Amino acid sequence: MKASWITVLLFIFSFHFSEGQTIRELFLVLPTQYTPDLTPGAKDSLLRFNTYSFPGGDSIESKLCRYTSPTEDHLIIEYAFTSGQNDFTIIQLRKILKTDGKPCLIYARYGGAGRSFTQQGLRVFTYANNVLTDDKSFSLPEIIHANEFFKPGTPDSTRSIHASTISTSYDLKPSGFDAIEYLAYPQLAADYDLLETEVIRFTWDGRTFKRTIGER
Repeated sequence: MKASWITVLLFIFSFHFSEGQTIRELFLVLPTQYTPDLTPGAKDSLLRFNTYSFPGGDSIESKLCRYTSPTEDHLIIEYAFTSGQNDFTIIQLRKILKTDGKPCLIYARYGGAGRSFTQQGLRVFTYANNVLTDDKSFSLPEIIHANEFFKPGTPDSTRSIHASTISTSYDLKPSGFDAIEYLAYPQLAADYDLLETEVIRFTWDGRTFKRTIGER
């Protein structure tokens, strides 16, 4: 009986320990290939000051990172230039818990210049023992291309022409929904009439993500 209680207590302790990993801590252990040019020291500085300026800039142009955390389980990193170039990259991170209590980190990246930007990849990691590893158990696409937002029956030739004028991004924590959203932003008025939706939403039910068509 005593052994059973010890097992239960160890399970509860491990559950709370896993659940206690903050989004900031998960960001710090994220492999550096997913946060270009951010060394471990640069990450620490970014979290401390909310802004990090990359070495090598000058008075005319310099590259920097900005950090925001809209909620306790959602973090946004923005790469941009202080002047000159209008290139940018947005990285979003979101923490969720699996049914066994293990934390997972959802990572998404998009970027471009001005009004033209595209999805660059979404991945899911499971956290254990201070390490993040790829988790393929979730049905979340890495990318949803612009041509998948068109109305059914749209000719391929039309998709090909207009897909290049539709920007795409992600929202890992949309307001009012426990979901992941893949978003389309038409740049031309003619593009709107061709789209079935501007939002493809994957709603989280605590166990799996279920795909639906949404509205923005």
